[in-house]
Amino acid sequence: MSDASGATAILAVEVGGTSLRAACIAPEGEMLDEPLIAAAPNHLDDGGPRLLEAILAAVGDLAETALGPRQPRVVVVAYPGPIDDRGTVLAMPTLVGRSDGTFDLAAACRGLWPHAVVHTMNDVTAAGYRYVATGLQDFAIVTIGSGVGHKLFLDGRPRVGPCGRGGEIGHLRLDPAPDAVECECGGRGHLGGLASGRAVVTELRRRSVTDPGFARSQLREAEAIDGPAVAAAFHSGDPFTLQTVEPAAGFLGQALAALHLDSGVERIILVGGFAVALGEPFRRLVAGACADACWDTGQSWDQILQLGEVDAGLRGAGLYGAGIVGA
Repeated sequence: MSDASGATAILAVEVGGTSLRAACIAPEGEMLDEPLIAAAPNHLDDGGPRLLEAILAAVGDLAETALGPRQPRVVVVAYPGPIDDRGTVLAMPTLVGRSDGTFDLAAACRGLWPHAVVHTMNDVTAAGYRYVATGLQDFAIVTIGSGVGHKLFLDGRPRVGPCGRGGEIGHLRLDPAPDAVECECGGRGHLGGLASGRAVVTELRRRSVTDPGFARSQLREAEAIDGPAVAAAFHSGDPFTLQTVEPAAGFLGQALAALHLDSGVERIILVGGFAVALGEPFRRLVAGACADACWDTGQSWDQILQLGEVDAGLRGAGLYGAGIVGA
């Protein structure tokens, strides 16, 4: 490996349901440059049959810009959805919506970078490695962004089961009503469809048409009801926005309380663009919902629940590529 002026580099790429990130990584695991960010093609913008090709093309373009004159020797791609140990993605609803097929991510990435050593992993797993590098061993990491997902780490390693299906709490059904909100995977009443950033924005857009309270909302003055506008309204205490964010936090509290009661982990880290944008007030709201949903055996949810960073997945992928964390 070489430094920023040399010929080769470690390349880290994080694919999210909304954004792509890429950066070159030094052998010590630090980013050589500021990460580059681009929009991720997804089914909300283009649900056509060539969507996967568009995603890969966007990844390739962003990576080429991040690399500049350097050639990648090692590439780590963090990707949303359950991934088996061969690099096959079993589902990716935040990107392609409902799908019955799988995607050989590893083969696609080897096609993009035929002369590099390529590693593929789930994006939340990559984010977990960011915190393993700080010395954490037993914890759960939960992303709240385009969707909701988690990974449980024990002894510094993700526990996802023999086929990579673990860590998908976003598809736990919490609303059993037959007309519950539809999740992007096609199911109904799933946590991701109730409490992700994308779900909150969608619900606020729906209510803006049907709820008279929208006339008094800060969101009425926004150019669009999107993530940044919702975050700004939330931080200002806008009642219309809180009426949607608070129930979402309640569903998250139920799921995280179950995760704690099942595994006993005493550290749960919230990452993802939506969670980080809403920040500390949101963390406190979710912590309160966890306490309400959980058996009280003396634990402190204010200590258990920690706010992470938006680039955790990219940084974790880089640390894995540098050989600092992981197998």
